[in-house]
Amino acid sequence: MNVSAKKAAKDNIENIIWAKELAIFAGRAQGNIQPYVDLAHPGFLAWAALTDAPVNREQFIRRYASADSLPLGEKVTLKRNAISLEPSLAIVYFTTHRTRRPGGEVVDEHFENIHVWSLYEDEWKVIASMSREVAN
Repeated sequence: MNVSAKKAAKDNIENIIWAKELAIFAGRAQGNIQPYVDLAHPGFLAWAALTDAPVNREQFIRRYASADSLPLGEKVTLKRNAISLEPSLAIVYFTTHRTRRPGGEVVDEHFENIHVWSLYEDEWKVIASMSREVAN
């Protein structure tokens, strides 16, 4: 594969993964975590900025699906910063600006985030997530 074809293939994979990121946050905006759950790898582990410790996929589902914690959804703007890509692994670096929390509380919160994506059964799945709040 020549250099141009390799770049095109890399760009295509990055665009596929970024579209999945946007789908996750579109779901969250509607108060729906199902897109996130559907894209989560079986070994998924996440450490959200406002939690004390990482949670696995099952804990994540219980926490958000059972508590009606996303009744009104969030309002979050994403900015793609960088993607590191290997044949079966991608790390997405992005920032978010949240102006409405789940439940409707108006806020002005900024986060730095990473999602680690793994090629699992021929589909890109998020296997790890971490975010931290930063001063705006």
